[in-house]
Amino acid sequence: MVDQGSNSDVPKLIDDAQINKPNILQQICIKVIGKFPELILTNNNERHFGDKWISIRNTISIPSLLTDEIFQHLVKHTSISIDELVWVFSVQGQSRLRECKLRNVKLLTYAALESLCKKQNLQLLDLRNVQIAPPGNSLLKLLTSSMKSFHIGKDVKHSSELKIEGISKYSHPNLRSLKIIDNEIAWYLIINSFFPPALTLLELSNFPDNKQLVDVRLEALKMHQEHSGNDNYNFMVPQSYLSLMNDDGDCSPPTTNNVSMEDLAEIMNIGSETPTSSGPESRMETENPTNSPLLVRYRLESMKDTLLSLTLHEVYLGPDDFETIFKLYNLQHLDVSHQDQQTSQSSDNRPDISLWDILDALPNLESLDISSTEIGDRLYKDSPSRSITGERYLKTPVKRKLEFLGLLETEGCEITNIHLLAETVTGYANELQMINGIETYMHRPAQSTICYNHLYALHRSQPITCPHRLLRLLLESMDTHPQVGALLLTCTANFFFLTRRYYATYSKDQRNSIVLAIVKCLEQSQTSNLVVRNCLLTLFHFDVPGDFIFCYQRIAAVVLNTFTRHQKNPDINSIAVHMCNTLVCSLEHDMKKEVSQNINFVFTILEVIKTRHEDDVCDEVMEVCWSTLWNVTDETPKNSSDFIELNGLNILLECFDTFSTKHELHKNMMGLIGNIAEVKDLRPHLRTHELIKLFRTLMIKNENIEISYNSCGALAHLMSDGPTAWPLGGVKRSDVLSDMFRTVESWDINSTRHINYRSFKPILGLIEGDVSESIHWACWALCNLSGLEDRYKRLLLKENGKEILNGVASKQVHEKTQHLVRTILGHLDDFEKSHLVT
Repeated sequence: MVDQGSNSDVPKLIDDAQINKPNILQQICIKVIGKFPELILTNNNERHFGDKWISIRNTISIPSLLTDEIFQHLVKHTSISIDELVWVFSVQGQSRLRECKLRNVKLLTYAALESLCKKQNLQLLDLRNVQIAPPGNSLLKLLTSSMKSFHIGKDVKHSSELKIEGISKYSHPNLRSLKIIDNEIAWYLIINSFFPPALTLLELSNFPDNKQLVDVRLEALKMHQEHSGNDNYNFMVPQSYLSLMNDDGDCSPPTTNNVSMEDLAEIMNIGSETPTSSGPESRMETENPTNSPLLVRYRLESMKDTLLSLTLHEVYLGPDDFETIFKLYNLQHLDVSHQDQQTSQSSDNRPDISLWDILDALPNLESLDISSTEIGDRLYKDSPSRSITGERYLKTPVKRKLEFLGLLETEGCEITNIHLLAETVTGYANELQMINGIETYMHRPAQSTICYNHLYALHRSQPITCPHRLLRLLLESMDTHPQVGALLLTCTANFFFLTRRYYATYSKDQRNSIVLAIVKCLEQSQTSNLVVRNCLLTLFHFDVPGDFIFCYQRIAAVVLNTFTRHQKNPDINSIAVHMCNTLVCSLEHDMKKEVSQNINFVFTILEVIKTRHEDDVCDEVMEVCWSTLWNVTDETPKNSSDFIELNGLNILLECFDTFSTKHELHKNMMGLIGNIAEVKDLRPHLRTHELIKLFRTLMIKNENIEISYNSCGALAHLMSDGPTAWPLGGVKRSDVLSDMFRTVESWDINSTRHINYRSFKPILGLIEGDVSESIHWACWALCNLSGLEDRYKRLLLKENGKEILNGVASKQVHEKTQHLVRTILGHLDDFEKSHLVT
């Protein structure tokens, strides 16, 4: 009977508990250096990098234990070009760089990289998505004899004229780790089977076909023909090799490229027949190999004494390959996974083998990844199920437990007691497996995307257990793969659900990290409508301006850019303009002025309004554009002045004329006019026949109190300058004043308002004036607002409103105005009695 385990054996999902964990002093210092690189770097005239001269300060020697971490932090967090940093850290004496990991670098000179590898005695070189210039140099030359780890990833450009290079324990005596991911140089490296390097880790990933096979065979054929005709070739043996030959001298010597003739022959499949120039091409078209043409050149069996980790992700494997792998008796980690089920099923590229066969053949194995393979599916199919629940269990007692088992996109992860087979399991059966998958496949965006998609589906149906752990992983994924569209899409979708449900549990630093990740994604992914939409919607979950204040201008700039770039997409356009409005609405006037001026906010919004007006479109976006201008000009005279200078008043008149029935639009436009009218120096621009006629008409004939209120308010400010400031012939000032008073009296004093005041100073300024109709409008406004909300009573008291209102008694105003004043003072007295006013 199978031991099916108890529930207590199931691994528990633990969330990160580092919300309030302080950084250690070393981390703080490195962050400060990243923010202020001039602390350790200085300009000089000794070496020229582009337009700058940069070096480490003469008085500074960076400790070897910190050099790698400081270099990586500067690479990620400073504006200094990567090429300059590489040059700086290639200088010996002041720094001892041992590891160089570069990701997503747009430009790096080969000379700088070569200098770093040679002068610093570099031990690890890891390049992913790096554009190297000029491209005519071979990356294989960077694999120096002192290097311990050589990792080359996808999209690392190099010379198109590659030559076969051999690796032996004499050419590269320190090499222990070799990783090549989706890069054609893998086809041009050959392990010398007679003197193999002491590799402990080998990874060859993302080579699903044999597209480079013909070229490599022909190159091997060329080398074979060059050396086989050399009578002295067999004597080209370095002195260090002689001691390794047996008594009969029976040892195939290497060529000058550290490649033996026997290795070349096996690459070309040379046996009894003599190859021809057309032979390899024709053979590749017809043969169905039982082993991987790529693995032939790596001679795995020759490294069986040293190899501990072998990764062959998305690589063709035949039966002979597994026979070879099974001879690697010291192997502790084996990865024969696929990217997804589609690539796994598209060709028969995994032999008929079971997980139990692998475990029996490799007694030291601790980690196995068979994701997206039939091996994982077969494990599920071979497991018995319970008749009632249908749950499946492992069919045989587990002889030993693995540290890790990769079962992503295989049915094997659904086995109920799969945890008995490994401490850590990746899959889609539960949240723990998904989180394990993200952590394991962080360097593989395709598999990470699959895990995030499963988590997204989980988000939508139920709460998750570890939102902080997931947040950390999301941030790392977006930072590691900023150009992988599918991954960014699912990451931003997960961000949306995380911030909606768990926003309150995140610390300030965590919120800042999310905002920066979203903003960076918006800046770099404008071509993906879904990603842009997810980012914008996520921003609405934050507190504005509190959560944005540390990078407000950057956020405003990218949101405004998004708004203008997506004019043809109504969904994104609407979301973006609402975010623009939210951003400007929440700022104090000094910061509002600074932000809007630096990003040409008023100009950009006006350009959108002009375009929509020309297209005869008045929709939600048009209305919110005017609302945004209303907010951005509030208590900000410079923005009001910019609006006028940019021909905004004429655009406003055209919109009134074209969209004469759009009341929401009219309300927003008249709110903007009210802000302009509050600025005394700008009022002359409003005293035109056309504008006064418009304001008067909207005040008298409009049933919408907000439009009538804003129109009357604008006129109240214009009238407050006195008769001498009324040069309009044909329009009697007294008639306008009479219309104002009658209109105010027609409003319901208890009307609910949709308006937000942050200061009453402009209104109180009217009360301190001498124009009774303007005073009457101002008193009605304060009476209405103070009767509705306590916050307005508090604001009135704070701005000395009570004293100013008491002064109305000595003015020559209408009795109804005095009644309004008494009502307001009553509101304030009641408020003071019931609240502790500070």
